[in-house]
Amino acid sequence: MRASLPTEEGVVDRDGVEIAYEVYENDGPTVFLLPTWSIFHSRIWKMQVPYLARHFRVVVADGRGNGHSGRPAGPAGYTVSQFAEDAFAVMDATKTAASVFVSLSCGALWALEIGDRAPHRVAGSVFIGPAVPLAPQLDERRVQRCDEIISDPQEWEKYNVAYWHREHLGFLGFVVAKMFTEPHSTKPIEDSISWGLDTSPQVLTDSDRALDTVTRLGVGRQAKRARYPILVIQGDHDAVRNPAQAASFAELSRGDLLKLQGSGHAPNVRDPVQVNLAIKEFVDRLAARKTVLA
Repeated sequence: MRASLPTEEGVVDRDGVEIAYEVYENDGPTVFLLPTWSIFHSRIWKMQVPYLARHFRVVVADGRGNGHSGRPAGPAGYTVSQFAEDAFAVMDATKTAASVFVSLSCGALWALEIGDRAPHRVAGSVFIGPAVPLAPQLDERRVQRCDEIISDPQEWEKYNVAYWHREHLGFLGFVVAKMFTEPHSTKPIEDSISWGLDTSPQVLTDSDRALDTVTRLGVGRQAKRARYPILVIQGDHDAVRNPAQAASFAELSRGDLLKLQGSGHAPNVRDPVQVNLAIKEFVDRLAARKTVLA
């Protein structure tokens, strides 16, 4: 049983791809919890929705490729632009003029694209463990050879298309364990594996290949152009992304950086109290500033 139920559920059709969304109505500002990589659907935000919905209007959507949303074929269906357009479509369908965006991991790329293309629709943006190529990747990930055939892949060699299609569950078990480096993470690991099973190896392949088009130069330019308030939240025990990427991003975007000691790649799941309070404080600050300006 969910801790909080949506007041509105809907689907918006975007060029033949259905994007499912939920709205939790409240009189406060709107917080849009963006999709992350298509490996997970919107339940990745299950620890945020009940708390934030007590204070703000919350919108959440299943990213294309998972959950109740459609699964287009081919990398062209999973580009950064497609995810940004999905967000705009959900905002229009829910009559959301502007919102504070919250993103996790590569959802940072969608958030940056949204802010770059439509800054008037962004009141502010929170980036959690942003997957932005602004610093070298972790040393242990340098063994990745995504498109090669590896007979017995070990560790990050499992980030491999052939392995995904051969051992989907094995890959999910590996990458989810890397996400949650915190002790006593059995429940989040079990949940995340079950959410990962709601998509397919082909979706992972198509969405990952779409991300290959993202460049350090392009992301850096978007970060420098950002003119909306930014909060970056980063766990210092992140075993998926180099924490230096978040630090570089915060510096380029002139955002505030909140470092969480002992947290991994998804602190919104394993350290929800601290993350939720940080989001609330950020949104409250923006709302107060707007009131003063008015």
